[in-house]
Amino acid sequence: MRYSRQRELIYRTVKRSKMHPDANLVYEQVKKIVPKISLGTVYRNLNYFSKNGLIKSIVDGSKTRYDGNLDPHYHLQCDTCGVIKDIKANDINLRFQLNDKYDFKASNIEFTIRGKCNKHK
Repeated sequence: MRYSRQRELIYRTVKRSKMHPDANLVYEQVKKIVPKISLGTVYRNLNYFSKNGLIKSIVDGSKTRYDGNLDPHYHLQCDTCGVIKDIKANDINLRFQLNDKYDFKASNIEFTIRGKCNKHK
């Protein structure tokens, strides 16, 4: 895929966001700068970035959210408001444990810990 201003804005929107936006939120943000952008363009580019390892996809029920943080980390997700927060994680020990105990070499480890955030206790 070749470079375009729209593609760059979509990518930067996801990379800079801490909110794990879905395609509609990315679309609304980019549309403020490029009013003629289509939702289809946003979806195509998000899929491209995800397939090529530039961002991560998080399936959240029936929708997909996107994460620009490629460092090893886990997620906390509130069951009430749906907010997702990153928490740092060192998964090196878990990778070794999986290999030693189950003879399984993990290429990627993802966790989402669900509960209630401090706004909904």
